[in-house]
Amino acid sequence: MWGLNPDSWLMIEGPDSIIVPCLTLMAELWKEDPESFEAVSLSLGVTHSGVITKSGEVFTSGSKIDG
Repeated sequence: MWGLNPDSWLMIEGPDSIIVPCLTLMAELWKEDPESFEAVSLSLGVTHSGVITKSGEVFTSGSKIDG
């Protein structure tokens, strides 16, 4: 992912904005179990990121401002 990253909106550690594509924290989970952590649905908004995996797990990150 890339873009603004306050409050870890991008699932990337640190508050820095990212101007080139980079791996998210989910990449580490995918390395451990590629089948379970395959993303099947994404929700990417101005202040949040959300992922649903093939195994049905939900991962979210964002500003907490919009719930």
